Amino acid sequence: MEFPSLNKVNLSGDMPVVAVNIGADKDTVEKYIKKNNLNMPVVIDTNFELAGAFEIRFFPTNVILDKTGAAVYNQAGVLDEESLNKIIDSYK
Repeated sequence: MEFPSLNKVNLSGDMPVVAVNIGADKDTVEKYIKKNNLNMPVVIDTNFELAGAFEIRFFPTNVILDKTGAAVYNQAGVLDEESLNKIIDSYK
């Protein structure tokens, strides 16, 4: 599961992390956040607007945005912590 790695990145301050939940209701998402002790903002995309904007077809998908908001990385699949750090380091 990626959330522990994403939480570490978010807490390090190296790069802000925002999780996007696609399709679940607010109560389900809030329970998941609490249960997994997430320390990052979570956007709830019930209308699939962000999924469409970033052409997300599979879950999970990791998207990295540059400072202008353009997607510079968009890849489906789970990332281990080492891979995640390498990708983030390449965009710093």
